[in-house]
Amino acid sequence: NNWMWQPMEDNSLLTAAMINKDQDESIKVSSSAFLYDIPIVVQYITNKRISTSKIKVLYGEKLQVKCEYPLDMKYYSVQCLLYDDLDSIFLIGWQECCQEQCTDHHLGPHNHATMTEMKYAQHQVKLKNQIELPSLIWHKNRHFGWISESRYRKSDDRLILVMIVTIRQMILALHVDLKKRKILRANRHRSTISPQLNDYIFITDRDVHGVGDPFLRMEETKRRLMVMTINYQQGSQTIYEYYDSDNHVVNHILYCDDENMITSSQTQNEFDASMCTIKAYEFGNTETKILATYQYNDERDGLACSITPPIKDDASKLKMTPLRTPDEETLVHHHGERHGNLFASYKNACSIFIIENGEELFVLQSGSNQNEPLVEKYYGNCAVPLQIERSGSSQLVSNLWSNKFFTFFPRSIHSSSTIYFHDSKSLKRLQTITSPYLHYLRRIQSNTNQSLFLCRHYN
Repeated sequence: NNWMWQPMEDNSLLTAAMINKDQDESIKVSSSAFLYDIPIVVQYITNKRISTSKIKVLYGEKLQVKCEYPLDMKYYSVQCLLYDDLDSIFLIGWQECCQEQCTDHHLGPHNHATMTEMKYAQHQVKLKNQIELPSLIWHKNRHFGWISESRYRKSDDRLILVMIVTIRQMILALHVDLKKRKILRANRHRSTISPQLNDYIFITDRDVHGVGDPFLRMEETKRRLMVMTINYQQGSQTIYEYYDSDNHVVNHILYCDDENMITSSQTQNEFDASMCTIKAYEFGNTETKILATYQYNDERDGLACSITPPIKDDASKLKMTPLRTPDEETLVHHHGERHGNLFASYKNACSIFIIENGEELFVLQSGSNQNEPLVEKYYGNCAVPLQIERSGSSQLVSNLWSNKFFTFFPRSIHSSSTIYFHDSKSLKRLQTITSPYLHYLRRIQSNTNQSLFLCRHYN
């Protein structure tokens, strides 16, 4: 029962306004990690009044401010990345540019991306390296991306960045016959950065009914998956881009580690919104490639998917079959007795994912009809039910395999300030803590022996 909230110096974590005495300063992004079991937080701060930016480093159990480092570059958008036991601070930033001759795409106003590495040692920050990211040159008003998953792979000093990129793909001027509700002509203004995309548009009664102007202008958006692997020591980069078809969009990342990633996407058209696609990726040394693809109808067939990490390039560690089979024996035959029996108990669900690590199991129920998927954690025959938002499943997976405690917080659109601590083997709840500071938790990190926890939240 020896749990307590560490008092912070000057209550520095309460609000952004109290962190910064200068009211013109605001924290744009932050990141946290454990540097050899000592907590470290880095904040990217801008000053609107004098148009400057800096990073601030907070270090130690009390998160004391150790140093500040002014930045020369002005970013339109920026993300800050930290990794456990790596004394580097990475900034991925986009800068505005209006010089069309600097690209081959004639984009007009656009953003260039750079990755800046800074070293933190002896409570000082020093600039080490800066490299251009040419694959992230985006049209200012048509492209937006955010790093959804980020990993540091120690075996080959690679950063793995997974991005979901949104593209305002085109503006259509449609010449419509209002009586027949028929498209006579369509002029497409295509984004020059992605010419390989084929585009279609569906016109419904609602679109054309009562329209006085025979030219109906519409804008569509696309989403694509991008994986960048960067050897930050050498600066070499490999890029993988997957352009979704018109009927699919990457919904969320189900699983991600240093070697593999599994994503789920759902059909987005008016004819069949029940078709889903599962893709498994391998982060190789020289390229990212698709390891397996599986399509299913989640309302008719459902999905039974069992995962035994590490997968790497072994597709046999990823098994996918219909969930609603004629008999339980079929599930046992394909997935083994333990997994097959579990799948059979969820046969009314849309899709079930089981991730196994020795005696530990993680069960995720997901699908078009589940706004908040049911999650269960197993150790042997012990189980504990959980409730999370769909977007939080990948982050929770990375926190599953612990020696001492299993920590969990329920996610809610209203508030989430409660943290549950379970014994990692008996799964018995040991402690429930309600934070006086946090209201919208998004992540919990711990040091090696789980004596310190960093809790991140939305303001």
